[in-house]
Amino acid sequence: MFRQSMPSDRGMLFVFPTESRQGFWMQNTPLALDLLFVGADGEVRAIAPGIPFSTASISPDVESQFVLELLAGTAQKVGIEVGDRLRHPRIETAGAQ
Repeated sequence: MFRQSMPSDRGMLFVFPTESRQGFWMQNTPLALDLLFVGADGEVRAIAPGIPFSTASISPDVESQFVLELLAGTAQKVGIEVGDRLRHPRIETAGAQ
């Protein structure tokens, strides 16, 4: 929240204790974002847009343990799609459990 900028090659990874249905909103976020909802196994289960300053809930009907926020359009630009797998040390640790 409150971030005015983010480098195009960076993101924010939110890590939750277990898989469940996650919900986000953008009330205090001035950046348009892509929100990638990722399971414990690293599979991208949903991709949703984050609209700046919106109070609408962003909560796809999937369970996820991670949510990766990227600048809007990044997922499409680099070809990330639902069903793809993401690799990150935290994700790999969760998937091993």
